[in-house]
Amino acid sequence: MDHNPDIQRLRQEYARRAGDLKTRFLYSSENPAYHWMINDRHNRIRELFTANLPGKLSDLQIMETGCGSGA
Repeated sequence: MDHNPDIQRLRQEYARRAGDLKTRFLYSSENPAYHWMINDRHNRIRELFTANLPGKLSDLQIMETGCGSGA
């Protein structure tokens, strides 16, 4: 167990969210609003890449860092 109070608070919050049905559905792919938001984000990122990167995206090597799960 981590003794850092911030880490403890975050763990408590995630545990609370896991038990809360409304919050659990909030970030679910079964939630139409969340699904739309993710698709919109992907489309905007694709548009940014297309407008600002040379060549085809499939020809590039891209390293992402700091995105958690990558979502």
